[in-house]
Order: sequence, then C-alpha cells, then structure tokens
Amino acid sequence: MPTNCPTERRSPATFRFVLLPLLTATAVACSSGAGPTAPERSQPRIASVIVRPDRVSLAPNESVRFTADVRDADGRPVSAPITWKATGGDIDADGTYVGGERSGEFQVRAITIGDVLGWARIRIEGGSDEGGGSDAGGSTSDTGSDDGSTGGQSGSGSGGGAQGGDPADPKPTTLTISPGEITLETGEGAQFTADLRDQNGDPMSEPVSWEATGGAITNLGLYSAGGRPGGYHVTAKSRGLTVTADVTIEAVPRATTIRVSPTSTELEPGESQRFSAEVLDQNGDPLDTEPAWDATGGTISSSGRYEAGSEEGDFRVTVRSEGLETSADVTISAPHDDANRRDGVPISPGESIQRAVDANPAGTTFVLEAGIHRGQSVEPKDGTTFVGENGAVLDGDGQEFAFHGDADDVTIRNLVIEDYAPGAQMGAIKAGGHDPGASTSGWVVENSEVRHNDGGGIRIGDRMTIRDSRIHHNSQIGIVGIGDGVLVENNEIDHNNWQKEYDYGWEAGGTKFVKTRNLVVRGNHVHDNWGPGLWTDIDNVDTLYENNLVEDNADTGIFHEISYSAVIRNNTVRRNGYDRVGDWVYGAGILVAHSSDVEVYGNTVENNQNGIMGVQQDRGSGDFGPHRLENLDVHDNTIVQTTRQWAAGVAQDVGDDSVFDRNIRFDWNHYTLGSADGRWFEWADGQRDKDDWVDEYRNDVNGTFEW
Repeated sequence: MPTNCPTERRSPATFRFVLLPLLTATAVACSSGAGPTAPERSQPRIASVIVRPDRVSLAPNESVRFTADVRDADGRPVSAPITWKATGGDIDADGTYVGGERSGEFQVRAITIGDVLGWARIRIEGGSDEGGGSDAGGSTSDTGSDDGSTGGQSGSGSGGGAQGGDPADPKPTTLTISPGEITLETGEGAQFTADLRDQNGDPMSEPVSWEATGGAITNLGLYSAGGRPGGYHVTAKSRGLTVTADVTIEAVPRATTIRVSPTSTELEPGESQRFSAEVLDQNGDPLDTEPAWDATGGTISSSGRYEAGSEEGDFRVTVRSEGLETSADVTISAPHDDANRRDGVPISPGESIQRAVDANPAGTTFVLEAGIHRGQSVEPKDGTTFVGENGAVLDGDGQEFAFHGDADDVTIRNLVIEDYAPGAQMGAIKAGGHDPGASTSGWVVENSEVRHNDGGGIRIGDRMTIRDSRIHHNSQIGIVGIGDGVLVENNEIDHNNWQKEYDYGWEAGGTKFVKTRNLVVRGNHVHDNWGPGLWTDIDNVDTLYENNLVEDNADTGIFHEISYSAVIRNNTVRRNGYDRVGDWVYGAGILVAHSSDVEVYGNTVENNQNGIMGVQQDRGSGDFGPHRLENLDVHDNTIVQTTRQWAAGVAQDVGDDSVFDRNIRFDWNHYTLGSADGRWFEWADGQRDKDDWVDEYRNDVNGTFEW
C-alpha cells in the first residue's frame, strides 16, 4: 500500500493555519485525480463540523431533526452549504431524519466545503431484524448552491444487487491528510484534516486518531510546533489505514530578554558611567540590535555613556530595544571623604580576602575594590559583610566555593561571582549543607550577579534572603537547597542548565527547594532555564509563590511536588514546557503533584504545554503524611490555552479513581480556548470537552469560557 505520493511543495502562507497539498494512504495506486482538492482562496477554511444531537435512539419511522455547526480553525462559526447523508432511513435538505423499519446502528453525516464532515449515530430499536436492504442506502440533499464543493457525490444507494459492494457495508480504502507537508516556526500552529473514503469514493465518518512528533496535536488535528527545530511528522490513523505528513520546524530568533550593565551605580555630580545593553533571543544568544537610551538626573549618549547632572538624588537609566525595556539605578551624591564612602576594610585585587577575614573580628565589613579578585575562597566569621565596589568581580579560577562555612548572618552585596566549580546540588555561594543540621542561618545575598559556575549558583540555608540579584548561566541550577524561613525576592533567574548538561527530571533548571518551611518566592523573573522554573520537591510545607513572572522554561513553570500546604497566587506563567510536548501532565504552567492543601488563585497562565494540572502517582509518604493529591482549590485564574494540550484538570496512574473525590475544586476560572468543541480538560481518566467538564463533573460551574 503506498503511503507517500509525490506532492508539489508550496511555501506556507503568512496566516497562522495553512492548507497545503494532500498526502494520501490508499489501497490503490496514487493518481493525479485521486482525492479532494484544496478549497479556493475565496472559500472559508473549515476545520470542523459538529452534528447535534450526536447520538439518538428512535423507533421505526420516528423522526428527529439534526443541525450542523460549522467552524473554522479558530473556532469561529462559518456559513457554508451542507450535504446530508444517512443510512438506515431518509434525511431531507433541512436535516430531518426519518428512521426506517430495520433495527440496528446507523449514521447521519453532514458534509460541507472541502468534504469536511461531521456525523451522528442513530440506533433504531423495535424494527425488523438486521439483514434487509431496503433502508440501507438513505438519501442525500444539498442545501447550498452547486459550487462543486461536494463533488457531486451521491449519498443514496439502491437495495438489492447494486454493483461494487453493499452500500450498507462500506469498506475504507483511502485516507488522506492535509496539509501533506508544512514548514512552521517554533510555537506556530496549523490545522490538519483527514479524509477517509470507502470503495465508492464516498466520505466515511469514522473517528481519526492523531499522533505527532516535535510538537503536540489535539484530537481535532490542531497541531502546535514545539521549541526544537528539525524534521517531524503528523500521523493520522483510521480503520487500519495510516498516513503521515512531514513537518519542518524552523527556529526564528525573537528577542525575549534585555539586560543593562551595570544595574546600579553611584556617581558624584559631573562624573560619567558607561552603560551597555544586551538583547538575547529565546535561546540566550545575543541579537544584533541598536538600543535606545533614556535617562533622568543627567544625560546619556546613543552609545550608553551617562553624564551625571548637578542635582543629588536617585535617578534611572532606561534602555529599550525590540519592544523590551529595562532600567538601571543611578545615585548622584556630593563628594565624601574616602573613609566615609568605603565604610569598611578595603581589599584590593590580588590581596587575600581570607587573610583579611582572619585578621579582623566577627561583624567586620570588607570593601572589595573594583577589579578581578581571582581564585578567592572565603570562610566568613559571624556577622561579616562583603560589599563590592562597582566592577568588583570574584573569579573562582577553579576554586570550589566563593563563600562557605558555618558562620551565621553573613551579607554579600554588589558582587559578581563567576567561574567557581561547586559541583551538582551545591552553589558557588554555599550557605547550607546536605541536611538541615548542617545549615547556616541568616545569610543575605543582594544586588549581586552569580553566573557561569560549574554546578549551582546559590545553595540556601536557614533564614536566608536572596534579593535584587541575577543568577544565570550556571551549568546545573540557579538556586538549590534546604532551609527554613527562606526569602527569594525580586531576582532574575535565567538560562541555567543552558548547555543541557543535566537531566532536569533529576535536578536542573531555575530552582529546586527541598524540605523547606515557610519558603517565600516573590516577584522574581524566572525564564529560559533548561528545566522547571520554580520547583519545590520533597516535603516542603507552608510555601508561598506570588507575583512571579515565569516564562519560556523547558519544563513546568511552577512545580509543587510530593509536598504539603502551599499558596500559588498572582503569578504570570507562560510558554513553559516546550520540551515536554505530549508528555502527559508535565510541562504545565502550574503543576501540583502528589501534594495536599494547595490553593492556586489569581494567576495568569498562558499557552504552556498544559495549563493548571494536578496529578497523583504512587510516591509514598513523607514528613507530614502520605504524598496525596487532596484539598486542591484552583479558582479565579485566567487560563489561555489555544494550542498544545490541556487547559486544566487532574490525572492519575495508580488505578484509584478516589483522587477525583478528595476535595479537588476548579471554579470561577476564566478560560480562553482554541476551539469550542476541543477536549481541553482532563478528568476521571479521560479527555473532556467543556460540557463534560462543567455539566457532568461539576467543575467551573461559575467559570467563564471563550474561543
């Protein structure tokens, strides 16, 4: 059986969903005349036909009227002519069906432009035994004009000895997929359709199953390209026939991040500071763009050189490019004498920081002068503060840790820390150990940059604060570890595990917190990590995630796993999970996994691989009882899911349906979905449409929906 017929390739059109030439799997040889042709440009591009009612039981000669809802690829209604066909009875031009005398299962089909069809099932009960032929053929009526869209196909069949097979027993011979080949950009979507025909060339209304590589595809054939460029396939299967279309995904660089350096500076009136800007695409690669500069408190040139004015105060330098914007802080103050300005023990590049620490008492402040402090590894004393002048860099040059030890209340401020080698699950700044008993207490990291370290960026300890810093391009993970009373606030955490050296299913990406108590993660921008964005895994309790922007991470955006009470509120979570296409519930915007007593509200969740999901697997027990998905309250969120997979729901693979009765509530959420008839929800071990979600399973009875 040939499965790939030659087809002319055309470039995809600029609109989102495109139709290209057909690719056919057939029981006979391909020919130039086989299969339907694509509709003319002036005709509507129809994606689906829904027949209502979709299932009905009738007595012989009883009648019912069917209607057809025709929609385009964006879910909008389309006015189009309908051809009605039926078996087991007669149907007129208005869709009114009259059952025949014979008992059995029959069909009504609604066919429109491009031979897109929908169907309903009819059971006639109380008639004669099956096996007659008088009612098998049914009738056909075309309510539209003769525009050629139905190909002049006949829907009637005579009883008795018709040649070419009994119309009541059609045999599938040809399955066609459209488009047969297509080129898309990463994240772009396309509508695929399949056409199954019998030995007479008539359309058959059998269900089609869809599979895809390199992206995701819905049960209606709506495909969403993944984030990896390459060659992939979309496959349609029905009644033993299989046909495959070729998909080429091309990466188109788009600006996602703009950075400014330095992020803050202190100047005297009349002093100058050169600022630089970097615009990165979704892969962390720089783009060649020309930024625009603006400033208060002084002037700034087109090349980024800022000249401080005469007025003292706090001001800003702003840079814009490719629709992105960021700012740096500028403080202008009158000259002070050198001793007051430094306010600490100065350490010049090349001097030993550890020797200075050893020579001074606990609680001393050290000022690291501008320049590169190479190969330094410091064990602080209690209450020690390390402040960097602008331009102060600690370059590890192969050392394991920049700061480590068992001192409490250590502060690290305004430093660049790079090129250390702490290894996996550690950090260049190592405030904590492998377990709570080895943890430090009260460390503060602020207004610093922790980058390009081999392993983790920062390992937390008890009562640790990490704020106003950037943690990026570390080889495994940005922030990791164990601790009570930890605050992670107003940081940028990005491009960690950027070379994909670590399996993020084990541990990699933006963050991973373990066995924390009263963890607060607030106001961070977490993006472009190869792995989850924000991840609490193993016996975390009383966690708060709020006001974070989590976007473009390869795996789940916010992931609360085998843990306990948490509040996840007022976050914006979008385009996460692009490396988890088709991987069950994973890659969600927000995923609550085997965890209890969690409230999720006020979040905006946009076009992640999945929306807001819960899952139950066999994960045993922990410090506070069984790892069970229960007492989950998901309310007042805005969920946009126009591509990819599920918008919301719960799944399990432990063979225990009781999970759906454990006080799990979805309500008052607002959904924007890709189509009105798609199965955008997962519940009770199945994919559900909106009516099932609301009417049968009583989720979001106060929710709102749009397409």
